[in-house]
Amino acid sequence: MNNNAAILRTLIIFAVCVTLAVWLGVMLTSLEDLSRSTFIEIGLFALALCTPLLLRWHYILLVLCLNLTVTVFFLPGVPPVWMQVLM
Repeated sequence: MNNNAAILRTLIIFAVCVTLAVWLGVMLTSLEDLSRSTFIEIGLFALALCTPLLLRWHYILLVLCLNLTVTVFFLPGVPPVWMQVLM
């Protein structure tokens, strides 16, 4: 039995992800001006592309990062990585 709504939703998600991936690739290949806004845009696009992965496997990532001693140095207070995965 075909589910047209699920097929349409899948195609829309695929189109959005492909568009974001192409845009991110173009931005990464044309890094002639290394300004802060360029890095922020690249980070936001990369976060948008990684959001489905984080939503699906956030608990597994939390368990893997629980004893990780790496700190996120650019945030105030220098929190460990597991605190960021928990949120």
